[in-house]
Amino acid sequence: MIYLETDRLILRNYQLKDINDFYELMSQEFVARHQGFAPLSLERCEQSVNKMLTNDSYLAIELKENGKVIGTLEQRKEDESGNYAIGYELSEKYGKKGYATESVKALISHLFLTLDARRICADMSTRNVNSWRLMERLGFRKEAHFIECEPSFNEKDEHGNPILDDCFVYALLKKEWQHAV
Repeated sequence: MIYLETDRLILRNYQLKDINDFYELMSQEFVARHQGFAPLSLERCEQSVNKMLTNDSYLAIELKENGKVIGTLEQRKEDESGNYAIGYELSEKYGKKGYATESVKALISHLFLTLDARRICADMSTRNVNSWRLMERLGFRKEAHFIECEPSFNEKDEHGNPILDDCFVYALLKKEWQHAV
C-alpha cells in the first residue's frame, strides 16, 4: 500500500468508495481523448477500480480538503535496472491549479527515494500540450518524437481510418533530479 501526502493532496491506493469519482474522471471526453480510448462506462469503471484495489501501480489523487478523487497516477517498473514509466490523468475541471505538478512531483520523489528508481519516463501525444509542458517544468528532457504512434480517440481520416497521433517520450535520471533539487 502506498500513501503519500503533499500540501493539498493525498496520493493513495484506490478504494471502493472511489468508484463514482473514478467514473466522473474516466467518462470525460477530455481525459479519454488524451488516453486514446472512448469515455468509460460506470460498469467498466467499477471493474477497473476493483482491479486497482491492491495494485500499487495506480494511485488516486485525492483532495485533502474534501476527499474527492480528481485524478490518477500510474507507475510501473519496466525492468530490473531501475527504469520506471509514469502516467497521469487529471479531471479537466481541476486543471491549471497545480495539482498535476504537485502530485507528479511527489510520485517522482517516491520512485527515486523509496523504490530506488534510476530513470523515469513518460510518453504522451504531442497534442497534449499540458502534459509535455508539465514534464519540462519538472526537469524531464525530451528523448524521442515518434510519428503516428498511437491512435487518436474517435478521430477518423477521410477514408474512415483511425488518425494516429505523434507522441513524445520524456525522461529524467535520478542523478539529474538530485542535481536539480
